[in-house]
Order: sequence, then structure tokens, then C-alpha cells
Amino acid sequence: MNKRLLNLAVALAALAAPRLANGIDLIKEGAVFKYHKGTKEASSPRTAWTKVDFDNSSWSRGETPFFNNEKTNGGTELGDMQNKYSTVFLSRKFRVTDPSVLGVSTLQVKADDGFVAWLNGVEIASLHKPTSTLRYSSQATKSNREPIKWHVTSLHNMSETAEKGWNVLSVMLLNFRKSNSDAYLDVRLSAKEREFVPPEVVSISPEPGEVTELSAITVTFSEPMSGVDVDDLMVNDYPATELTEKANTFTFRFGQPANGRINVWWAPGHGIGDRASPPNKFAPEGSTGVQKATWSYELLDLVPPRLASRLPLAGMARQFSQVELWFDEPVQGIDATDLMANGLTAKAVSGHGAGPYMFEFDEPAFGQVELTWADDHGITDFNKAPNPFLGQAWSVQVDPAHSPGDVVISEFSAASTRAYKRVDGDWIELHNRGDATVSLAGWSLTDNRANLAKWLLPDLSIGAGKRLVIFATGEDIRNKSTSKPSHTNFKLNPNGEYLALCSPEAPRRAVSGIEYPEQAASVSYGLNKNNEWGYFSKPTPGAANSDATVSGRVKPVHFSLPRGFYERKSIFLTLSTDTPGASIRYTTNGDTPACCGTGQYDKVGKVYSGPIRITKTSIVRAVAYKDEMLPSKIRTNTYFYGLPTSRRRLPVLSLVTDNRHLWGSKGIQKQPNAQRHGIAWER
Repeated sequence: MNKRLLNLAVALAALAAPRLANGIDLIKEGAVFKYHKGTKEASSPRTAWTKVDFDNSSWSRGETPFFNNEKTNGGTELGDMQNKYSTVFLSRKFRVTDPSVLGVSTLQVKADDGFVAWLNGVEIASLHKPTSTLRYSSQATKSNREPIKWHVTSLHNMSETAEKGWNVLSVMLLNFRKSNSDAYLDVRLSAKEREFVPPEVVSISPEPGEVTELSAITVTFSEPMSGVDVDDLMVNDYPATELTEKANTFTFRFGQPANGRINVWWAPGHGIGDRASPPNKFAPEGSTGVQKATWSYELLDLVPPRLASRLPLAGMARQFSQVELWFDEPVQGIDATDLMANGLTAKAVSGHGAGPYMFEFDEPAFGQVELTWADDHGITDFNKAPNPFLGQAWSVQVDPAHSPGDVVISEFSAASTRAYKRVDGDWIELHNRGDATVSLAGWSLTDNRANLAKWLLPDLSIGAGKRLVIFATGEDIRNKSTSKPSHTNFKLNPNGEYLALCSPEAPRRAVSGIEYPEQAASVSYGLNKNNEWGYFSKPTPGAANSDATVSGRVKPVHFSLPRGFYERKSIFLTLSTDTPGASIRYTTNGDTPACCGTGQYDKVGKVYSGPIRITKTSIVRAVAYKDEMLPSKIRTNTYFYGLPTSRRRLPVLSLVTDNRHLWGSKGIQKQPNAQRHGIAWER
């Protein structure tokens, strides 16, 4: 049956009809119908007989059921039907005093062999209805199997179809063949009284106020609900990520927000309602109790702040004049007198938030240095009831001959188009050139000379001669296992910038650093066998650097047509480069073209072989490439095709990125919320 017809509503209310336990009996068993045998059309036009104002006073009257050659008690026999007519037109009027007070209605029809039903001229149900125009000579498309079963249709939101006053239910009986020896039709129509009481929230757990943890909120409603979705509950501007349901209770789960005030509200435009027909919308309102539209929690932190990192580390150090501290959360109340070296307080301290905090000391003599905290230090977190820092002492043995290890940046990619270990983005390779395992605790990577502690490496070790790949995606992830990738809190600039690896010393020093030049897709930059920096045509993250180097750069791609607006006629774009022997790859969907390699993103786009025909708005991106040379910079032109004059007068800004950056698993359009944001999408 047509979905539009299924969703129509009867909403017939408060009429002079018998009351049922669950509503109103509109057309009951044995009801009297006006009927017309299908020896000719029932009306002109053909559908006029289904309307409430049709005059059927000349029609016969009969009680349901209508039958021929069937065993039944009571009803109206159609003894002359066989071989004379295959249809019967039936109509019954009923009165409605207030259509708005009833909800779902139920039409029950038992037909041998088929039927079509209308309410006030609107089709609401059918069985074995022919696809051709209904006529008095129409027949059911198939024979109904016996015993005949009730065909039940639920009619929702029918208040728009039912009228105040007289309404009419019209039914057309269809026999499979005019020669059939039997026929049968029984009809009943009932409606439930509509419920007008909207659902309410009975309880919220945890109750608004102070909490020590918050990763789930359970809401219990006053009745069974419909339309509750995971993104209907907002927590500090982010929707919940998981939803479970049990009866009237819904549990929304999410990642625990940061400590402090947490605001919770129902998303605007939510589709939450009860299961009445039609549903009563859930409309939270007010400013008190569980019925309010918004509420809040104060997430308390009962865990005292701890040190996340400290330099110098306990053990050996090459020098000592400074202590660098990172806490696991922002702290307050730090003074220079809080930290002592061999009983002497620091000269000065600088820093804020979670760190780094730099304590400056007069350089002591070589040997043992005991670092202790003052008993009366006032270091706490920012909790509503501040938790004091419980400092632990440590000792350092100062030896100018000590070396933290021979670890260097050996290779990196700052314009990566290839996924390595299923991670898209730039990467940095570290190489332990020494003959002993080195702990990377306290080491750091940076792209800022003024902040050598920009990103601290995780506490893991790198074996002698081994290599470790760190991803420079800006996602700031530290994993203490080499089986899971770590990500810096900065990205690499393909146009060139500073990059350094810094040893775990205080003050820090860059043990492997470079101001690298402009980079290109599908190549890496690293140290060759002579310990000199250069480009590699074959990136080898996690393995020894390749001997395949490149020099020089392919000239950029020339576009024969400038970017801009073009009329609705065929235009042809020619691409070229001034570098002899170079090839060109291009895309027209915004993706970054790539020329080399065998990975998923190493070869993207079509190889240019002739003029490109532009027949719609297109984003053309192109790169030129040649063996043993750096590929050209990618050129991008947007061609707006066939736009009306009124739109061509408007200023235009075309923002272009790969489709996967928009709609991929980590794309900025990925719902319910993007996994990457901020620096992760900066270049």
C-alpha cells in the first residue's frame, strides 16, 4: 500500500457511536451500508461516489457482511453476482463532532478477493488493487486464499482527513473473476481517543550538582518514548556518543569532559515524543527540577596534581642549573622557594598552567644533587576544593662526561600523500645510532627554537641501531608502546621551517636540528650515508634511508584558462610545463593529485594526455613530475560554469581540500563530531 496513504489519519472524535474500552467504534459489526452493484459506473466522474456530498439515495441498503455463496450468519447476499458483475460499491456515512480528540484509527476489512477503501475521497487502504484505472468492470489482481483473514490498516494522524460533521467511508469490493462463484466483504472501523498529555522526565541520574565522575547520564521518562536519538543530548556543546534503552529509561554515554562546570541540554529540533498517535512532543521547560531544558554539573577533581615529566631525570645528568617540570593538570601557587637543590631554594621560576615550569639554580659543584620540595609549598590544582600537590624528592648525579644517547632525526616527510601504518599525514623518523638502548623519557621534538620542550616523547625505549616513527599530525597522542603510533602536537610546514630533537637535559639542547627547505609530495628529506641532508625519491619510514636521491624541481603546471566564471558552452583547458620530459597528473574533484609510488595516495588523478573539456563547475588541480626531480607545486583553479549573471556579480572564495578530509572517517564533516579539529586541520 502507498506509504502516503498509510500515514493519513482518521482522527475521528467524540461522535454518537458506541464507546469501546480503548476508543470509539465508528463502523461496527453488522453496520448498514448503501451499495451499488457494479453493472455500470457508480457515478460520473468515476470517483464522485467516494465523496461525502455524493447523493446515493437511490442505492440499495444492506447489512455487512456482503456475500455470495458463502456460509455466514446475517448480512446481505449478492445472489446474482456470478457472471454478471465483479465489483460492488459500498458507502457509509458517520458523524464526527470533534476530529481532534482521537488518534490512531484501525480499518479492518475481510475481502474475497480484494478491495479499495477511501475516507472522504482519500484512498486509505487496498488489497489486490489493479494498477489500471478503477472501473465498474475492474477485477482483483489475484484470488484471496481461504480462510479469509482480516486485512488491518492503522491510520495515523487522520485529523486532516476527517471533517467535523459528516464523513463517509467508501469501499469497492473486487472479485478476481466475474465468473467466480463466491464473494465476501466485511468492514469495521474504530478509533482510539487521542492522548494529549506530553511526556515528562521523571528522573535524571546523576542528579544535577557536584559529581566526581561523569561519562553517562540516565534519563527516565514518564511513559514509553519514540524518536530518542544519541545526538539529542548535548554535553558541553558535544552530542553523546552512545545510547542504550530499557523501557522508559535512556542512558546517554560520552567521553568524560574536563573538570569544572558541565552544561547539559536537549538539542534544538530533537524529535522526541511519546508513542501516542500522533505523538505528543517532549517539550522540556522551566528552570527548576528535572523538567528544565538545561541543567549542569560541577565535575570535582579529587585526585591531587602529579608530575607528568621532570628534567633532569633521576640518575645521571651532564649538567645542572635548571629544573623543567610538567604537571598532569594546570596548577597554581608555585614560587621559586618551593623547590630546593641540596637545601638551597631556586633563584627564580617561570611558567603557567600545566607547564613547563622552569626553576633556575646557581650551578652547583659536580656530584650528587638532592632535589626536594618545601614542606609549606602552596601548589594546588584549580578544583573547587583545591587538591595539594604531593611532591616527591629525587636525586641527580652530575657528570660532564655523561651522554643521554646518540639519537637523531634521520628522515621526515612534510608533504606526505601516503598512508604509513594506516595513518595519513606527515611523519618524523628517529634513529638510534649508538650501540646501547636509549630511553626516550624526557626527550622532546619541536618546530620552535623558542620552545624546545614543545612536545615530549612518550616513555619508551629505542634499541641500538633501531628506528622509531612519530607522526606529525597535531593530534598530540603519546603511546608507551611502539605498536601504537604517537602523534606530535604540531605539524610540519611543507614550505620549510625549523625541526629539532632535544635531549632530556635542563636547560634543553637540540641534539639533532635543521632549518629544512621547501618540501614536495611523494618525497622525503633525511640524512644520507655521508650524514648530509637531502631529498629521497623513495621515502623509507622505519627503515634505512634509500640511495635514490633527487635534485632540482619540475617547473609548475601552466593552465591555458584563468580561474573564474564561464558561460554555458564547451570550453577546453590545456595543461603544460616548461620542464622537458615531465608528465602531468590532474584531478577535477578537489583531491590532491599525486604522481609517484604505489600506495593508496601515491598515485591520484589522471595522466594528462590532451585538452580537458569543462562542461560543469570544476576544481582542476595539477602536478608535474619527472624521475630524479622534485614534483612541481600543485596548482589549483576553480571554474564556475553556467552560473546566472546575478550570481556572477558576487565575490567568490573557493576553498579546496581532499574529499576524504571532508567526508572520510576523520573528516571535518564526519558526524556526530569530527575526530580532528584545530591544529590537526591547519597547514
